[in-house]
Amino acid sequence: MKNLFSNFNQYFLDKRNRTIYYDSKKKVGYIVHEKDRVIVNFFHNRLTAGILSSALLLAYKINPVISVAVGILVYVGMDLMLKKRYLPSYTMLANYNIEKEKASIKENQKNPIWIIVLRLVLSIIFLGVVYYARKEQESYQTIALGIVGLYFLVTNIKELYTSYKD
Repeated sequence: MKNLFSNFNQYFLDKRNRTIYYDSKKKVGYIVHEKDRVIVNFFHNRLTAGILSSALLLAYKINPVISVAVGILVYVGMDLMLKKRYLPSYTMLANYNIEKEKASIKENQKNPIWIIVLRLVLSIIFLGVVYYARKEQESYQTIALGIVGLYFLVTNIKELYTSYKD
């Protein structure tokens, strides 16, 4: 369970108040320019964009294979743009020690635990509503809403785990 979420890239302020994008596979940090923080944050959420685009297409009764393919293309396209266009232009910190640098992150940068738990509960309620309303919905809509609900459930569990582990 220790490394369950260790393959996710991270985006944070380090102890020197620099915005860092950390590539967990390469163990490399990138210092993000102030003017590009919004852009990098947008591309950091590429998995969310891919899943939501697939779910949106499924909700409009597009073929499931096409919907999933579009979601994968959105994810891969955003990943390539981030890694080929933006990250190479930033200062690279090879062998970046994330544990040492993140140790001094201010507590006020984390979401309070009650917000994470509230979002977790709302995700579960959302999935319950989708489950009980599935008979009145088209199967595509149920699948799409289920994917969205599961995604937010998993991301909230991830945030709870990574923010408040000892």
